[in-house]
Amino acid sequence: MTASRLARMLNDFKIRPRTVRIGNQTPKGFHRNDFEEAWKRYLPATEKAATSATRATHDRGNVAAVAAVAPSQEEDAGVEV
Repeated sequence: MTASRLARMLNDFKIRPRTVRIGNQTPKGFHRNDFEEAWKRYLPATEKAATSATRATHDRGNVAAVAAVAPSQEEDAGVEV
């Protein structure tokens, strides 16, 4: 899956990439709160055990982790992954 394909899929849920600041860099990414309405709409209520894992994620901050996207060796060779 490419970053472009993910963005197109999330667009159906009205979730769009935007510029995020990570240190001195400003890559495209998603803010956690962009997902919350879709999660409430489409995911069932979670049990207490699951919420503790979610709480740990909430404690990390409001911006989703963004990793540098580099093509894999398969993509460089023209093989779709």
